[in-house]
Amino acid sequence: MRPLVRGTLVALAAAALVTFPYWSAAWESTRFATTLLRDGLILAIFALSLDLLVGRAGMPSLGHAAFFGAGAYAAGIAGQRLATDQLPVTLGAAALVAALLALIIGVLVVRSEGIFFLMLTLALAQIVFAIAFQWTAVTGGSNGLSGVGRPMLAMLDLSSPDLMYVLVAITFVAAAFVVWGLARSPYGRALIGVRENERRMRALG
Repeated sequence: MRPLVRGTLVALAAAALVTFPYWSAAWESTRFATTLLRDGLILAIFALSLDLLVGRAGMPSLGHAAFFGAGAYAAGIAGQRLATDQLPVTLGAAALVAALLALIIGVLVVRSEGIFFLMLTLALAQIVFAIAFQWTAVTGGSNGLSGVGRPMLAMLDLSSPDLMYVLVAITFVAAAFVVWGLARSPYGRALIGVRENERRMRALG
């Protein structure tokens, strides 16, 4: 398929995905479908990041959800403690906490490989789970966080399911393009090299 045709089809598919609640409004089950698709896209963003680690670099991890959960807790706690509903603040808190956790775990597991890497990521993920489950004063434990409202983006009230869906869909499309570009960059090719022959990549520096 020619690049121009492929690019046009991808752009049309992305536009259809982002505008789904509006062109599907005639369906009886549009609200349910929108909510279901929104949640699926959130998990798809998570899967995109996991694909870089497992699919590209060939480093199977059982602890990837720890960053997902840490970011979610950080966003919720920031909304509670800072008494803010502004999306940039809560998203910034989520990104910062997830990045710090990734740095800490990365330092601990980066030199391991194979089954050792797998088990270390599992163990560290269980530690994060235990902290989230038992630190009830902060995380709410098994009850979770309460009183976390829908975020605002400037003057847009994201309590509207359609607006929230559009935001998630745009984020997914942007993340997909970033991962696509990263996979075809020198860094992405280096990840594939690590997957195919880690010792040779180390020898090459």
